[in-house]
Amino acid sequence: LCFLPVLAVLPMTALYMQNYIHHKGLVRAQELA
Repeated sequence: LCFLPVLAVLPMTALYMQNYIHHKGLVRAQELA
């Protein structure tokens, strides 16, 4: 039972991190432009 929350949280965390990094990249690109 303890593994079910982990299986749900890991993909959510991965998506959040990707979104965060992508957003940071866009902000940096706008600052450079």
